[in-house]
Amino acid sequence: MRRWMILCASLVFCPVLASPGARADVILLKSGIKVVGKIQDPGADPLVVETLFGEETIAKSRVARVKLCPTPWELFDNKYEKVNKKNLRDLLDLLDWAKDPGREPFLRSRLRKLYRRILRLDKDNEDARRGLGYVKVGGKWITKAEARRRRKEKEAARAKAEAARRAEEEKLARLKRAEGDVGLQVEMNKDRDEGDAEKLTKVLGTEMHLATSKRISIAAVFDRQGIVTLLELGERALTAVCKDLGLGPSYNPGRAGYRGVYHHYYVTPSDRNPMITYIRNTFGGISEAFYKYLMKSRSGGLSSNAPSPYAVTILHRGLNRKDVLLHNLGHCVAGSLAGTGMIPPWLQEGFGMYMSIRFLGKTGTTCTTITKYAADMEIAKKHEAGGWPVLAKEQVTKGFYPRFVSLCVEKLNRMDAKDLARSWSVCRFLMEKHPKKFRNFMRYTGTTLKTQVRALKVALGMSPDQLDKAVNDYVLENF
Repeated sequence: MRRWMILCASLVFCPVLASPGARADVILLKSGIKVVGKIQDPGADPLVVETLFGEETIAKSRVARVKLCPTPWELFDNKYEKVNKKNLRDLLDLLDWAKDPGREPFLRSRLRKLYRRILRLDKDNEDARRGLGYVKVGGKWITKAEARRRRKEKEAARAKAEAARRAEEEKLARLKRAEGDVGLQVEMNKDRDEGDAEKLTKVLGTEMHLATSKRISIAAVFDRQGIVTLLELGERALTAVCKDLGLGPSYNPGRAGYRGVYHHYYVTPSDRNPMITYIRNTFGGISEAFYKYLMKSRSGGLSSNAPSPYAVTILHRGLNRKDVLLHNLGHCVAGSLAGTGMIPPWLQEGFGMYMSIRFLGKTGTTCTTITKYAADMEIAKKHEAGGWPVLAKEQVTKGFYPRFVSLCVEKLNRMDAKDLARSWSVCRFLMEKHPKKFRNFMRYTGTTLKTQVRALKVALGMSPDQLDKAVNDYVLENF
């Protein structure tokens, strides 16, 4: 027979199988313990009692006396029928009585109707709300089921946010591990690029694609994969040149301004004016004089000294996009180093050509007026591989090379092919023989003859004549 439950004299339990109209029998044992239940047959020995925990048997020899008393639910029903149900105080008194530890376990189903009655008079009553299964969240009562749903939603949102945070951290970690992984950099900037491309499309009325690597942003009317190819070339060229100059492989010439990168735009002739206007309104820092020049010009333009360096390239049939990018990147690097914010025209053009020829083997891009001299050359055309080295060597051999002091005073739109060939020769010589000193020259130089000669002496310890001789020897030996 199962072990039956014995309880302290202060406790009262109802039999599980008792009907609402039944009475609760209290059996007081000689040991002083009370057992509450339903005696099936008072004349039997032993007594069979149905308790809250099942059927138990008690030998009559152990019983001191048996007492019959009303069940807790009978007492509650009687009190509830008589109570003033419009008086909150009376209902609360009945609730205090019903919540006695000896009664409450048997009254849970009946207490629900008392709770509901109380809430009619006091909708914020805490005992009634909690008794009906409500919990308070944010100052409002909601069901436990609703609270569980909200808790699960909150946990799911936290988990989602944590997953997103970890994914972003992993992306950043991957980017850090792969500084030159342009594809990854483009992917990380994808959402922002698509937003910018959408703005550009609205401005121009022409579908634009945009992609950004670590240091270069390119927007163009041609496909995005073509843009990524240009970004890879630009990043590779920047890394090599900046490392040579002692700037470190991660030096960013466009670190100031919008997004902290160098921006290059490829547009059709019809989109040139709205694009330049968009750049001025978006980036700022473009002088009114330069803006007017660009608007009158039939070509593109570059500003390496604006808060955010940019270049606009007008797409004509057969234009070499790679050449233009590298040429303008050269301008941007030199411009970022100039302490005065201005660089000499020969240096700007020569360094742009150096970038193109070094990484493409040729260049057809110049930002100057090519005079009749270029057409009369009895050598390869300027845009063919080998043309510029041949011209540079011819100058030295025949003794008509432009001297350094003559390059210093030339204006940008007066430089012809011989000036460009010499400018490129000087830049190539300094990049291969004295790159870090060349970097300092860029920092110290200005645009006048006096400032350039002074920078040459300070940075390289050379006079103009000494530089001319060193370049001549280099050209004859290497070209």
